[in-house]
Amino acid sequence: MMDHYERDETVVNEGGIAMHQFQPEEEEAVEIPEDQEDKLFSRLGLDLAGVTIMRVKNGSKLRNLLGFALKKIKEEGTKRIIFTGSASAISKTITCVEIVKRNMKTLHQVSKIYHKRIAEFWNPTEEGLDRLKVTRHIPAIAVLLSKESLDASEPGYQAPGTFCHLWTDSAKKDTKKSQPRKRTNAEKAKDTRRSAQSSSAPETRAGKSSAKKNQKKRKGNVQPKKDASGK
Repeated sequence: MMDHYERDETVVNEGGIAMHQFQPEEEEAVEIPEDQEDKLFSRLGLDLAGVTIMRVKNGSKLRNLLGFALKKIKEEGTKRIIFTGSASAISKTITCVEIVKRNMKTLHQVSKIYHKRIAEFWNPTEEGLDRLKVTRHIPAIAVLLSKESLDASEPGYQAPGTFCHLWTDSAKKDTKKSQPRKRTNAEKAKDTRRSAQSSSAPETRAGKSSAKKNQKKRKGNVQPKKDASGK
């Protein structure tokens, strides 16, 4: 949601701007460094310097993300890894976390939900207007996975072996959709009747035409009956 607009460093109310007179720049929005991911877990008292942070984007491929993350978390020198995602990439972030936890069932988890600020720049489409800066507040999630035990009283903590039921149900539905549906006995019997009817079906057009010609020939070869007078 758009928070506020700035024109020449002056905050302008939303009602005073006609946004159809502007178009956003093609460059990606700039994130305003306010809440960094490692600071979200400061209450845990962990040294997160140099921790691997997997930043999940909406266009990120799961295969690439999981390939790197699984390889990294299985290394002896890696104790923790963080997954982050915002806006439409939140669901993909959760999916990555759940798959990693299924591959390594001893991981402890702490999840944090927060908002991050991004700045977008809009250029005017009409003369006499200034370039516009739009600041947005968007929802985001950060998930810490750790091989070592974490404080169980920390909000957002999940013990090893705890999985997201929503993700599990979704995965089961996708699996069922990919499997072919079994045919019922009624459907099998119906197909059997159809095949039987097709085998005993009437002759084709070509067969009917040939039969009619042969019938006419037989009629032409029949001699007319003579009456008693010999006529």
